[in-house]
Amino acid sequence: MNVINYLKVEFEAYPRLFRDLANFMPKQESIDRVTNPDLPNFCPKCQGGQIAVKQVTTKQGERHRVECSCGKEGPLGVSEFSAIWHWATMKGMPTDLMENPLVNTERYWATRRKWAKGDEVSHLTAWLAALNFHKRVCDAHRDTPDYQALSESDKEFVDMLPLLNRILRKEATARLEELNISLTSEECQRKIQTEESYVANDRKSVYERFRDMLTPGFHFKVRELYCI
Repeated sequence: MNVINYLKVEFEAYPRLFRDLANFMPKQESIDRVTNPDLPNFCPKCQGGQIAVKQVTTKQGERHRVECSCGKEGPLGVSEFSAIWHWATMKGMPTDLMENPLVNTERYWATRRKWAKGDEVSHLTAWLAALNFHKRVCDAHRDTPDYQALSESDKEFVDMLPLLNRILRKEATARLEELNISLTSEECQRKIQTEESYVANDRKSVYERFRDMLTPGFHFKVRELYCI
């Protein structure tokens, strides 16, 4: 299986709200946005400095890492793009520093502005519920023969999707905090759980439309995930 077909299969299982705001990842231009990111000129330690991607020799082979002249280092990545995205998810990095390839930027921010005019907390908790299921779908798919059939470079690309999800979650959480809502509060967690039940019920309601698009191993995971 190549990564285009892998992503097409996975997209079928995503929550409706995520699908509404997401870029269609199987398109080459969406893949290019992930694999050709701009290096952010920001360090979470010194807020400045000279940022560069360096090649590092390890026991596993050549790896890459973003480094700042102040001494701050990011996690190792197999490629430059994975090193950059790992850097972008580090604690202290602004969430709006890079354009997130997972979502359509224009549609995403237009929707976020619309949410701000209404019950923004409810919209944000619904979005977090959708992001939770998006990550679970990604993780479940990686635990199937579909993932094992990918090339090593395609696996590396697929492994970036949960990282990009993390940035979107961080962004939504930060906005909740601006609204004086803690993600860990009992009320917020209850709202997210309620929204997650809506997500599961929605996917169940359209299951017959997408079931035949799923590969056998992933089909089992999706049924388990959405309790179908």
